[in-house]
This record gives sequence, structure tokens and C-alpha cells, in this order.
Amino acid sequence: MQNSTLFVAVSDTVTGPVQSAGDFTNNTATLTNLDIRGRRGSDTPALINSNIAAPNILNVTLASIQTDNGATVFGLTAFQFNRLLRRDSATTIVPPAPGFTQDEDFIIRLL
Repeated sequence: MQNSTLFVAVSDTVTGPVQSAGDFTNNTATLTNLDIRGRRGSDTPALINSNIAAPNILNVTLASIQTDNGATVFGLTAFQFNRLLRRDSATTIVPPAPGFTQDEDFIIRLL
């Protein structure tokens, strides 16, 4: 997923990463499963400069992330994540409280 946007129930006026709860149009909307694997046999990261947002994101698996994006922030935003697995770091990440987790330019924002 490169230079892409996947928004669920996000206002049409939002063009970059979702910044606040007011950017969502339906707080009960849910993205159930998101699995970004990349191409088999490719060294290209699976997630590059892309924004994904939904009020509720239940299960996310990311194979690899290009975290250096030339100081342009990108990433995931939700009110709730049930499980977020980063395979390139072999860790399950769930932000423990509202706020964000950042790795270079890649951000996981929990509103």
C-alpha cells in the first residue's frame, strides 16, 4: 500500500492523517480486518506513505513499514484498536491510552 488513503466514515474535507474525533462522521463505523502484506519476494515495504483511519479498527497486521517518509507524517488513526501486529518488528502494539505511538514518520494515533 503506497501513497494511498483508506478512510472509513471520515469527513470528505480531511486530506491527510485524521487529527481529531471531529474528523469522523460515524463513530460506530468499523474496519474489522486489515492485512497489508506487500508483494511476495519483494524488498519493498508493504506500507509506504499511506493513511488509514476508521473510528474502530479491530485487527491490523502490517508486514513491513517504510518509517522514514521525509518528515511527512502518515499512519493509522482510530478510537479503538483491538490488535495491531507489526511483523517487521515482531511485536503487537496497542497504544495503552489516548495519544500516539511514533516510529520516525509513521504514527499510530488512538483518539
